[in-house]
Amino acid sequence: MNDITKQLALAEKYLDEMLAAEKADDYEAWMQRFEKDNHNGPSKDNFHKDIEHMRQTLGAYQSREYFGSIKMSNEDKYPDGLRFFWKGVFEKKELLIAIGIHQKSGVWYVNHNVYSA
Repeated sequence: MNDITKQLALAEKYLDEMLAAEKADDYEAWMQRFEKDNHNGPSKDNFHKDIEHMRQTLGAYQSREYFGSIKMSNEDKYPDGLRFFWKGVFEKKELLIAIGIHQKSGVWYVNHNVYSA
């Protein structure tokens, strides 16, 4: 079994940054860990709309519980890619949080961020 302690620590750090950016409604901060020329994130307008919708339906973020990780199957697109999962607890709802990260030229990037009910 591979030790993914470092990758999990990065995913946790990136998730913390993204949650802080969501709280501040800061698109640039939220996008900072995506590859600049190849990202899967939302447009700036869609980000702001999503944040407003999340505030109404979820309320404020409170905590999370780590569930585990899986290796991403699209190795060509995302070398060393892993997807991490947490139960996210918000004021009004609990849901699944997924963050995907991959390594390219020695740098780890976010390639996936989804909240699922």
